[in-house]
Amino acid sequence: MAMAVVYRAKGEPLRAQEVLEKYLREIENTASGHVNLSYHYMSQNRLDLAGRELETAETLDPSYWETQSYRGDFRFLKGDLAGAEAEYRALLEEKLPMARYYGYIGLNGLLLLEGRYAEIIKMFVPLIEQSRSMGVGESEWNCRMAIAYSSLRSGRPEVAVDECDKAYGIDAGRMDFDYKRQIVHFKGFAYLGLKRVDEAERTATELKAFIEKGLNRKVIRRYEHLMGAVELARNNTSKALEYLEKAVQSLPYGPFEKDPLFIDTLAEAYMRAGDLPRAREQYERITQLTTGRLSFGDIYARSFYHLGQIFEKLGDKAKARENYQKFLDLWKNADPGLPEPADARTRLSALR
Repeated sequence: MAMAVVYRAKGEPLRAQEVLEKYLREIENTASGHVNLSYHYMSQNRLDLAGRELETAETLDPSYWETQSYRGDFRFLKGDLAGAEAEYRALLEEKLPMARYYGYIGLNGLLLLEGRYAEIIKMFVPLIEQSRSMGVGESEWNCRMAIAYSSLRSGRPEVAVDECDKAYGIDAGRMDFDYKRQIVHFKGFAYLGLKRVDEAERTATELKAFIEKGLNRKVIRRYEHLMGAVELARNNTSKALEYLEKAVQSLPYGPFEKDPLFIDTLAEAYMRAGDLPRAREQYERITQLTTGRLSFGDIYARSFYHLGQIFEKLGDKAKARENYQKFLDLWKNADPGLPEPADARTRLSALR
């Protein structure tokens, strides 16, 4: 199973599929194997095949909870958001801690897609103490970083910095080194949210040194991403684009499972540089993601808002209206006070 992930990361989906199919054919025909093949199909935007594999998994073992988790993802990607939420919330009623954990992770992505940041924070705060009492560092880390992300995205970067500091002190076991790199990376963006650009740059330098201690030097893309954002904050768009293009080019996986956080910053840089065609290209890449958007649903939703802005500037009123409406449909239950929905409604009204 792990080999299939490696092949996908290398951009060799056919070989990944061969590994998964060979496992089912020659080793054991299990619900777990079909669930993994289903996720592979989701990552390749082959949703009909993904659905069939989930049906097979459920037939083989109706009690296998991971089928429900991935069925939530499947419904998420098909646009059945109410169905996805029901699947994730049902997992919260399971006795197995790992099943509940996957339910919370799924809900996090879904609530992000709908701009429901306050619900995410409310959901994860009580889980921090539960995770700590159980001695599960990875779970506590995920809770704090979910709170940090939603806090930054909803306009409270000071909370994000605080949560990053607390998350850094958690022992996440075998994942500790990688998790700490992610924390430092994100903390730099929290400093940018506070307009503390010099501190963000120092954090980027710290991140680079941290990465150079590890074996996977390709993760230097995190440093390049953060430095690109730092240069963008200083209005050095040409330098920002140099960093960001390099970071995005080095992303692993295929076109449907890229990390939208990197692409979004590159798109913003093109917007700031006045290069609307390239900004449009990057935002459209985000709208085409499948599994890549599961953890960053808000970036996916906001990409339609930004495309609306681009088409409006280009004079294509029909496309502008279409994208603003798509964004507003996704964020119809978003937290009150977020600036984008109000602006999108105003712009949409004017375009009509």
